Amino acid sequence: CNDAFIPLTGLKSVRAIEYDPVNKHMYWMDDESHSIRRVPISYSTTSALNDAVTVVTGLARPFHMVLDILGRALYWTCLDTDSIN
Repeated sequence: CNDAFIPLTGLKSVRAIEYDPVNKHMYWMDDESHSIRRVPISYSTTSALNDAVTVVTGLARPFHMVLDILGRALYWTCLDTDSIN
């Protein structure tokens, strides 16, 4: 079994995390920046916040997210909009 070490420090408002085993990315929902971000998982200590990419911005109080691995889609909810995106 491979264990991944992902040194993501300084994150204060993480609401949810998801793992994409197909593309080997970890996604997280950040309440403070109102965004969803992702970072590649390389099974080494080189994966870091510097490698992170913002996937979605402008979220109104992000609450939860789900990654549909088969359909290759990311869904999320926001408290202010009462919607699934």
